[in-house]
Amino acid sequence: MNNYTLWSLAATLILIATYIDKPVIIDYLLSTLALILILPIDQDRKGLLKVGDASYTIYLSHSFIVLAYGIISKNISNMWVCLIAGLITVFTSVILGVILYEKLEKRIHS
Repeated sequence: MNNYTLWSLAATLILIATYIDKPVIIDYLLSTLALILILPIDQDRKGLLKVGDASYTIYLSHSFIVLAYGIISKNISNMWVCLIAGLITVFTSVILGVILYEKLEKRIHS
């Protein structure tokens, strides 16, 4: 299987685990299967290493972005709009965290 197929299957499993009511044990199995699909993907690791380095900064800064998502999702009942807003929230949080890491934290530790 190619990388896009593996990522698509993993994303589908995560969506099923998140949005469909079922026993918790099924959620655990779906999450484990998603990891099994993602881990062997051969890819350039530089981006993932950068996100890993910035993970603490992402952790500290993401709450401001998530707060905006909470405001948006409270007023919208369409699941697809909330899903897209959630994906935008994740990417924005990561991008902001990496920028803050590069501009602030990395310089403090140098």
